[in-house]
Amino acid sequence: MEQHETLFARLSSQQSGATRWINAAVPGTGPSDHWTRLPALISQANPRLVALALYVGNDFADVQLGGASRYEIVDGMLTTREPNESVARKLRKALVRQSRLLQALRAWQFSLENRATAESATPQWDRWKREFASVHLRSPPSATRDSIRDTLDYLDQMQRYCRDRQIEFLLIVIPPSFQVRPDGYDELKRALKLTDQEIDLDRPQRLLLEWAEKAECPIVDLLPAFREHYARDPDQPLYHYPDAHWNANGHRLAADTVLDTLNEVQQQAVSRRLPEKDSRP
Repeated sequence: MEQHETLFARLSSQQSGATRWINAAVPGTGPSDHWTRLPALISQANPRLVALALYVGNDFADVQLGGASRYEIVDGMLTTREPNESVARKLRKALVRQSRLLQALRAWQFSLENRATAESATPQWDRWKREFASVHLRSPPSATRDSIRDTLDYLDQMQRYCRDRQIEFLLIVIPPSFQVRPDGYDELKRALKLTDQEIDLDRPQRLLLEWAEKAECPIVDLLPAFREHYARDPDQPLYHYPDAHWNANGHRLAADTVLDTLNEVQQQAVSRRLPEKDSRP
């Protein structure tokens, strides 16, 4: 996929010429990190609107597990911090960072492993995927309930911070592929050995929609649009398979859905006669 096909590039190209988007995304960060970085970003950019994309697939768990403190960027690549990492493992990671061939081979291996897992009668999910999926349980563990509470608290703080400065705050909710594709949902059930009665698949979106209504915060829930697209045209996938990331189709649909809501948000802001600022979201 090319850079111009991404969500950020599409938002930048489809807005009016007077609008400038600033991509403040940092790999490995979650809502707790976003709140920490928000004041400095607002001070530097002086925006009229802050759009926060929350990925249901792991952002709740990221708050629980410590956010970006678990990662570091080395040679432009996201890598996990490992305090007791062996010399051999450090050398192996360094070789992968410096070799495009090794990166391609590792990506190929990862794809084969994911495909084998997805198609297995008894998929073996690692502890991270299991942790990420716990937010979809009807009776999640206490650590997951705490992560949901803390995530909503960080959203509260970010929205209040923006509102106090007369800046619009928009929440974009990104669904994982198993919420969209029925075969992905089947894989989830097989991997976690759960029944339909034990899963509340749309629980994260429902919690976020309830939060947004209470906070009077505009929200873009991408799940309905993604499901509608899949039901209408399942042969035009929105995600890379068996990866969980969007392909070009997913980025295009997300951008179109966000822009529809963004136009409404901007019109509402004008109607409230917010003080004029430079047009920089």
